[in-house]
Parts: sequence; structure tokens; C-alpha cells
Amino acid sequence: VASWGAYLLSRDILTVSFAPRDTHEAQVQFALERGVPALIGILASIRLPYPSRAFDMAHCSRCLIPWGQYGTFIRP
Repeated sequence: VASWGAYLLSRDILTVSFAPRDTHEAQVQFALERGVPALIGILASIRLPYPSRAFDMAHCSRCLIPWGQYGTFIRP
């Protein structure tokens, strides 16, 4: 869940990992115990409690979110 975030944290880049509530719960707990920010949530069904411009970049591993559809692509 947070291996990429842990790698970037070692380079002073703060990330937060999101994981669904299924088999990833233990991985999120593991990440939090090591100081890597992580949340449990499903991005396709809820809106995040952050403004749309709160992120500099979004990366999705194996997700089905149509980032470029309907003009919702995050651009700087």
C-alpha cells in the first residue's frame, strides 16, 4: 500500500496512500506504524475531504478511475 510513499518520504516528499477496506487493512496499519501517511477509503464512491487543488500529483496503481474523462483530469 505505501511502499512508494515510503520511498518518496526518504527523499523528503510527503505522500498519502489510499487503500480499500478489504485485504489492505493490515497493510495500512503497517504503514501508519512506520510513520507513512495512509487512509482506508474507496475513491470511486466518496469524495475526498480535501480541495481539488490540494494535491500536486495523483498516482493510481491498478485502479479504474477515469482521470481524464469528463474534464476531471488534475492539471497544475
